[in-house]
Amino acid sequence: MLKKDSSRGFTLVSVLISLTILLTILPALAPLLVQISHIREYPENEQASVSTFFHLLQLELNQGKDYRLKSSATGIYIHESSNRSILIEQYKENVRRRMNLTGHEILLFNVKDIHFQNNPRTIQVSLQMIGGNNYERTLYKLQSVKE
Repeated sequence: MLKKDSSRGFTLVSVLISLTILLTILPALAPLLVQISHIREYPENEQASVSTFFHLLQLELNQGKDYRLKSSATGIYIHESSNRSILIEQYKENVRRRMNLTGHEILLFNVKDIHFQNNPRTIQVSLQMIGGNNYERTLYKLQSVKE
């Protein structure tokens, strides 16, 4: 007598349980996905991101032994005592951080233009965002400077 294999496929009960779980989770995920997709559009998030970027840049300058600006003034090389070089520059519509000219860590989104200006003992950083907001910050550096 031939025995029929009943272990193939899904049973109606397993499909109904899967659908119940899926339909319970989806409504909870929808608002979260909407918030994530609009994060870059809010000015208060932009201001917080820019503030965090300036803070990180000041920390990098404090930890480095010297620095120099890129010839186009759209980036800054920060040299550390461990012979590592950090480059912070504009890349398309972003500001990125690279270690020893490798890697690609995005620090700031929606940047139209960034400009570094070297002054005695300070660096003036100017940001123009795609939305039209402009930000400036003076960063202080007490160590030696290479031109």
